[in-house]
Amino acid sequence: MKDDRKKIVRFGACITYLLLSALLIGAAIGLTRTHISSYGKNVSTLSQAIMTAGGSSRAVQLPYRVTGVKPGDNVTLQFDTDFRAGDVLYVKTVYAPLKVYENGLLLYSYGEKGTYPSFFSDPATEVNTIELTSSENARITLVYSFPNSRSSMMIYAPLLGSSTGILQHLLREMGIPLAIALILMLMGILLALISAFLIPLEPKGTAVFWLGVFAFSSGLWTFSESNLTVFLTDNPDLLYLLAFLGLFTLPVPLLLFAVKMFDMGRYRILRVITCVSVVMLISAMILQLTGLVPFARSMYLFHVMIPTSICILAGCVFYEMKAKRNDLAKRFFIPFLILAICSVTETVNYQVHFTTQFSSIFLMGIVLFLLSSEGIAGMFIRQSIRLRSQNKELSFNLSLLEKQIDARKERDDLLIENAAAVKQQRHDLRHQMAVLRRYCDEKDYDALSAYIDTLTAAIPVDKSVTYCENPAVNAIFAHYAARAQKENIPMEIQAEVPRMTHEISDSNLCIIVGNLLENALEACEQITQDRRITFSSRLQGDFLFIAMDNSFNGIVKMRGDQFVSHKRDEIGTGLVSIRSVVEKAGGKATFEPKDRVFQSSVYFRI
Repeated sequence: MKDDRKKIVRFGACITYLLLSALLIGAAIGLTRTHISSYGKNVSTLSQAIMTAGGSSRAVQLPYRVTGVKPGDNVTLQFDTDFRAGDVLYVKTVYAPLKVYENGLLLYSYGEKGTYPSFFSDPATEVNTIELTSSENARITLVYSFPNSRSSMMIYAPLLGSSTGILQHLLREMGIPLAIALILMLMGILLALISAFLIPLEPKGTAVFWLGVFAFSSGLWTFSESNLTVFLTDNPDLLYLLAFLGLFTLPVPLLLFAVKMFDMGRYRILRVITCVSVVMLISAMILQLTGLVPFARSMYLFHVMIPTSICILAGCVFYEMKAKRNDLAKRFFIPFLILAICSVTETVNYQVHFTTQFSSIFLMGIVLFLLSSEGIAGMFIRQSIRLRSQNKELSFNLSLLEKQIDARKERDDLLIENAAAVKQQRHDLRHQMAVLRRYCDEKDYDALSAYIDTLTAAIPVDKSVTYCENPAVNAIFAHYAARAQKENIPMEIQAEVPRMTHEISDSNLCIIVGNLLENALEACEQITQDRRITFSSRLQGDFLFIAMDNSFNGIVKMRGDQFVSHKRDEIGTGLVSIRSVVEKAGGKATFEPKDRVFQSSVYFRI
């Protein structure tokens, strides 16, 4: 199952990496299409208009930002158009009520009071197509009400053409960013699922989870902000909330990802920024839901806070790289630097308008960051899991070696004690023989018998127990038998293990026997009654067969076909080690709980 889990993780990582590569290509293509103005034969843009606002009229080129108008005042645009029968008008309004007239006839109205939630200061952004009634030409009038929550209002050029042509145009202009958003959300879900497999193997798998949350939040923000999403779903109020929640959430998982990945919880500034980000998010939600401050206004504070947080985070990664010589921080510095540069550039773009496609620069930075971070994090965690597994194996092997040394030391101490006793007896033997002769000469057989009994009782008894011919394995048996006796756990050992082996080393033999007995003792220590351990092995041809039964509490926790350790709530490394060693020796290991008895069966070439 461990191998299956690694295969699942690798497969998921490959899928997310492919998705990220598609994101990068798609984002590049999407940015190159930002300024495309050819809308096709069936669609034209109405970029020239007469605008009336604040009592004055003037010709304007759309898109146009309107300022200096009081909230609720009307801003009127007029177009004289020529069109074909069946053409529709595509309009977009951003936080502003809108009415559309054709030759003075009201065709469409959006954003009237009572048509959107009461805790909204203004209606959400809306895009729609409107059917025209005239056959060839008409005067189109758009009447906007200046929003309450903004100091300026952006007016976008309407489109005129067939329904199919307009949809094709929207797909050309916004399809790639929408696809990127969907892939980001899918990638976020995949990373969260992968983290569920990684966390039991490597604690830094938590960082992968937060990276997934960051990807999902980015995708949710981009998806909900897309005009194409609004056009296709026709649920602007929900999309308004989701777009800002996705944007406002971004710094939190990013900060937590860095803290978990680089162990930077000691940086007070990062803890402060994380707390501030959470407080700001909750505060913005409360202010929006109470109608006091809309997301559209609190957004400006986040436009400063988000790039500031990312820049500080990049600075901490740089310090970790230079001052702490952190190799992992060195790998991640460039992705964080790119993300910081893109976030600052995007903030400036909102003021100077490098591109009319707002958020596109930051989105490109996010894609680049995720593309590189996912690959770097995946390689690091893979190496960490491998090292952790090797360290556990080395640690257990070291503990087995220590047990062997302790057992042999006890045997050596016993031999020294016996040798000293024999030396003392040899020294006293002359006196004892004289006493025996005197009792014989005097024919005092009762005294002779008593004296012989006294001498017999003084002979040292060999307290060591030989369980098998193999010295290394015998030392392991002696250690665990002593532990079982100390814990009052009955242990029966009938072992046949040859002194010399050919296909398997003594150390691997000790790994198998030591892990079996270690697990058995731990299981018996968790219960108070009916505790027992029975171990037997026999040699048959070139194979050694081992069978062991031990009592346990009857509770079995599984992940797939692997047993979970009760002590650490993770897959037990002991049984995994046994399977690994046995399979290399051309054998097999099976473990089966029956009622309250755990049965282990192992065979391998020896």
